[in-house]
Amino acid sequence: MRVFNRVCLWLFLGAAPMAASASVSTPACPKADAAHQVYASGVYADGVVAFEPSSDADYPVDVVLYRATNGACSKSRIDRYSFEGAPPKVEAAFPYPLRGQPRLFVIVSWAVNHRGEGTYGTLYQVYAYGQDGKGGLVPDKTIANSDAMTGVEGQADGEPTHFSGKTPAEVRKLVDAMKN
Repeated sequence: MRVFNRVCLWLFLGAAPMAASASVSTPACPKADAAHQVYASGVYADGVVAFEPSSDADYPVDVVLYRATNGACSKSRIDRYSFEGAPPKVEAAFPYPLRGQPRLFVIVSWAVNHRGEGTYGTLYQVYAYGQDGKGGLVPDKTIANSDAMTGVEGQADGEPTHFSGKTPAEVRKLVDAMKN
């Protein structure tokens, strides 16, 4: 009984630090379901990526990779999206190759309303994730740092603006143009 109590206490006290670790094992992986913001990773056949609410108000969305391994499901946070005057909204997630390697592309948006500065509409940012060599995913810096992968649809500094990466088809065209 004493061992059981210690195990229960360890589970109760140890669960919080474990949840913050890089990888946690759960019994079954979620299935791809776009209605619930769970998508096939496109990088690993046994992986799905979920966009889950976070308890951190500054980063309200966690990007989580689930992979089935040895009869269990591993869960690891690969990224998180910040609050930028408005909460982030995942518009789309889809696989597409970059430099011959599979990538998961994600289109994220934020509502923008700075009328005093003449800026309003929707801010878009495109992210991409590839293999990290250890069974996980890492952000692709080429995409993250590309000026072509971020923009405002609406008005910026008093001028009308258009962003050409709001849909998967538009992002594919941008990526193809980067390859040349």
